[in-house]
Amino acid sequence: MNAVEHCTSPGRRALARQADLNGIDFLEVGANLASLQVYFLGRPPEDLTPLNVQIRGGIKVRDLKVTSISLERAEDERQDGCLQLFLDQPGDAARYQICFVEPLLDERGQPVLDALGHPRSRPLSGFDPRYACLDFSFHAACPSDLDCKSDQACPPQPLAPVAIDYLSKDYASFRRLLLDRLALTMPAWRERHVPDLGITLVELLAYVADHLSYFQDAVGTEAYLDTARRRISVRRHARLVDYQLHEGCSARAFVCVETDSQISLTASQVWFATSQAEGGAGLVSEDDLRNQLVPGTYEAFEAITPSNLTFYPAHNLIRFYTWGDTQCCLPKGATRATLRDVLAAQPEKSDLAAQLPPDGARQLQLSPGDLLIFEEVIGPRTANPADADPTRRHAVRLTEVVRQVDPVTHDAVVEIAWGKADALPFPLCLSTIGPPPACALLDDVSVARGNVVLVDHGLTQPPDFLGEPPLLPGPQHCDCVGLASETSAVPGPFEPVLERGPLSFRQPLSGTSASAWLEQDPKAALPQVVVTSQAFRRSTQDGQSAIAWGAAVSWSARGDLLESGPTDLDFVVEVDDARLGHLRFGDGRQGRLPGSDFHFVPSGGQAPSAFSASASPSTERGSLFFASYRLGCGVAGNVGAESIGYLVTRGLRLEGVTLKVRNPLAARGGVEPESVANAKLYAPQTFRRRLERAVTADDYARLTERDFPDDVQGAGAELRWTGSWYEALIAVDQLHRADADPSLLASIEQRMYRYRRLLHDVMVVPARQVPLDIALVICVLPHYERGHVKQALLEVLSSRARPDGMLGFFHADRLKLGGSVLLSELVATARGVVGVEHVHVQRFQRAGELANGELEAGILRLGLNEVARLDNDANFPENGKLSLRLEGGR
Repeated sequence: MNAVEHCTSPGRRALARQADLNGIDFLEVGANLASLQVYFLGRPPEDLTPLNVQIRGGIKVRDLKVTSISLERAEDERQDGCLQLFLDQPGDAARYQICFVEPLLDERGQPVLDALGHPRSRPLSGFDPRYACLDFSFHAACPSDLDCKSDQACPPQPLAPVAIDYLSKDYASFRRLLLDRLALTMPAWRERHVPDLGITLVELLAYVADHLSYFQDAVGTEAYLDTARRRISVRRHARLVDYQLHEGCSARAFVCVETDSQISLTASQVWFATSQAEGGAGLVSEDDLRNQLVPGTYEAFEAITPSNLTFYPAHNLIRFYTWGDTQCCLPKGATRATLRDVLAAQPEKSDLAAQLPPDGARQLQLSPGDLLIFEEVIGPRTANPADADPTRRHAVRLTEVVRQVDPVTHDAVVEIAWGKADALPFPLCLSTIGPPPACALLDDVSVARGNVVLVDHGLTQPPDFLGEPPLLPGPQHCDCVGLASETSAVPGPFEPVLERGPLSFRQPLSGTSASAWLEQDPKAALPQVVVTSQAFRRSTQDGQSAIAWGAAVSWSARGDLLESGPTDLDFVVEVDDARLGHLRFGDGRQGRLPGSDFHFVPSGGQAPSAFSASASPSTERGSLFFASYRLGCGVAGNVGAESIGYLVTRGLRLEGVTLKVRNPLAARGGVEPESVANAKLYAPQTFRRRLERAVTADDYARLTERDFPDDVQGAGAELRWTGSWYEALIAVDQLHRADADPSLLASIEQRMYRYRRLLHDVMVVPARQVPLDIALVICVLPHYERGHVKQALLEVLSSRARPDGMLGFFHADRLKLGGSVLLSELVATARGVVGVEHVHVQRFQRAGELANGELEAGILRLGLNEVARLDNDANFPENGKLSLRLEGGR
């Protein structure tokens, strides 16, 4: 009979073969379910009769009989054959057992029967008793989703249920619960004195249970956004719904450095600090600054760009060049200017004007990418420097620098240009006539400042030693008797915490203009942390232990690890309620797991500078982690103009150099960290505020305006049935121009395919221009010249930008897509011109069309894909016409 015990690694087959015993190895059921092919541990026995085979079991079909036996030999003599057994009928789906036996006979040769009337038998001679029988099923080959291998593991002993009082949540209730339980299990123990060992153990267990209960409550509290209290928990919950809980942003400013001699430094050698001294305090070392100012009484700033700082004396004050003209100004929106250069040796008048002096003879060393600040330095009305308007200061980033020579005066000049994003936001006066009675010509009313550095609030701290990722022993099991499986070290949890805070956050530089560098989105700001790991390997020789250091590897800070690959060296900084940064590395799928992939590359270097003997590596090989970061964030960095006055040197002293440091413009962009209450309020509605799918026509228009804010002034859309499907027709009104750029339309169409609804086609077209025909009769006040009034009216009602920077009434950026033209607004604009007494409207309609009651209704309505146009150009009357007839006046 088969053994009753379950063994996962049977070794009896090998022992039976060594003892030359035979037995059943396995069998196969025939396709007709009425035959069996039986394979044995050795060669199949011969001269067997149906009486030597017994088949037991079954439910519906029982007492199966073997009708005949056939011996099938293998073609290869080295292989064993099998026995083919033919049955009298097919079996059912129940379990059966086949046995090879020798029937027991009495003295008369008759079979011996048992109590149930079945013939008694014993295992076939030469068969191992454990393999004389085999359990099988006729339907074992039927398809099944379950594993056919039986679970032969020893099941654990079930534990008796224990009554648990789930209302016990504190120390006192747990102590009472334990004592009640002991009263049931140990009724003879009745000691209740505090010094008793049993009471001590009870109180110790109650304390542990109270701690675990508090931990469970804390986990349950932090599991939901509404109840979470820890900042890190709220940040993670909010991130699940695509809401970024920002940690603030560092302020930025432009700093001008005035020097008496040319000096070159690197950004890591200097930083800047605020000063209370009027006019700036100049150059100072770190040690001297700490002796002069109490820590915490000043704000520190570090240079962002350029990385190599070179200061020129000629860049302290750069004069504008007006080509001999007087009373000049740079208009609002200007993007070009000319600067006066100075040559080391002035050329002779007889020199050819086209012959440019070498660059080495010029003192202005400007190049594209440099920063300049335009500043009004004297009052244009009083010629007093104290009356200079501090709001007339503007920073630009140069895009073009061309060195020229004035052919008339032979003066060296530099023509500069900057981008539209840095266009002047106000008119900048260059020269004017001073006050009477002198009425002198005032030059250099405004100047340009060079040696400009973009700085960021915060100060880099000495590196912190973060430690070594722990290596835990991996799982190990026994492959067989006396042989254990191989194991390897598994990286353990590694979540270091920075020692100091608050941490600096800033958005990476985007755009190419000075204005764009000052604009920051705190949700896109990244922590200013640089993590470095350095591999090591310990070796022992002659009883001495030595550590060899490998090459340093840098890890990058990211907002999250959703887009990080398994090998990317990325990490995330999570700031807790104490403003300390917690570093979270990848798990091997999103971001590399620290310590999971060790590569030792000998560098021949020494131990890292932040490494100390107390932090000696405890393993034979691994990696040590270090962090260098900046501190300083929030509105404290939004210092006013003329607040930054120190240039602080780090690790060096500059002798024989006089510097003056100032920030003509106030620092801006500093934002405090977002509160947890804010995130709880706005995070659940984030998915409703950001549109990600276009379903209605208005969705297409809003997505176009949102994704192209710098190019599209307005967009309108409608869904049109084409006969087979809907087509989303999007009309685009481009910013700063009347007609749309074809490349922009193609980009919008390609972008909208990301959002379109299934079976919606997309077509992007320019907005339909609607020319207007307007006629006004103007009554001019007495003593006003009609020509002057008409000129002012044409300027105000034009489609151009006015000299004062204001837009004309029919400017393309003022007329909105689908926006109706209001008659009252038109009359009010014309009535606001000095000298106009009365305005009478004669014609107010679309050009080339009959009036449709627009004048009576006081509104000229436009469609969703239409935009009004009135250029009043005699060469292109199809673009709109404005007729003015002036009466009265002079």
